[in-house]
Amino acid sequence: MVDFELAGNPAWAPALKTGELGVDGVPVTTFAFDITGHGFRDMGRTRQTAVFTNLLKASVTLTFAGTTPGVGGPVIDDVRIRSCLLVLCPPVS
Repeated sequence: MVDFELAGNPAWAPALKTGELGVDGVPVTTFAFDITGHGFRDMGRTRQTAVFTNLLKASVTLTFAGTTPGVGGPVIDDVRIRSCLLVLCPPVS
């Protein structure tokens, strides 16, 4: 399980910032954040969570990729990775 804070670069259009989370090169989830009403002092970060399986692997490679056209895309912060059994995953705080 991975969770992270999501916001968007308020300096550039478009207002909707989009991206994708991948594990070992395979897309796991997409995400989006609307910067309307937010600026650099209050970016309005929200916590996002994605669950993926990693059967019998010692490690994986996570990738965050912006899919917003142009230069100002999503902003990712405070990435947390947790190992758990799917039915026993701890709640996200």
